[in-house]
Amino acid sequence: MIDQIVQPKKRLNYKTFDPTLELLLPGGWKKAANRADGAAYRSNSELYVIISGIEIDHKRWIHVTVSRLRRLPTWWELKMVKNLFIGLGKSALQVLPAHREYINLQPYCLHLWHCLDGNPVPDFRLLMGMI
Repeated sequence: MIDQIVQPKKRLNYKTFDPTLELLLPGGWKKAANRADGAAYRSNSELYVIISGIEIDHKRWIHVTVSRLRRLPTWWELKMVKNLFIGLGKSALQVLPAHREYINLQPYCLHLWHCLDGNPVPDFRLLMGMI
């Protein structure tokens, strides 16, 4: 039996900010739209990215969506977008929620999250020397 999608019981209070102010992208990328909380970009290869900033529980997060029109982005495309829009030396999270909490408005879209105020994930390399 498939669980029904459950909407959150209450919405969080949050603030938004624009994380694109110091963003420098290589050739092949064009800004498609400005948003109050960030911007949308399109690559020459038709990879679409939306980057936005949100503050939840006194932590600032960058949210990056990566999509294509007819297929999911590959692992290498997701990794390239993470490096360009979040940073080569920074960690990002991809959340796989419980089925009943899953919400997605576009079937070929992946999401990355990066916390600007510290890394919320423990260093799992200390357990077994690998991730």
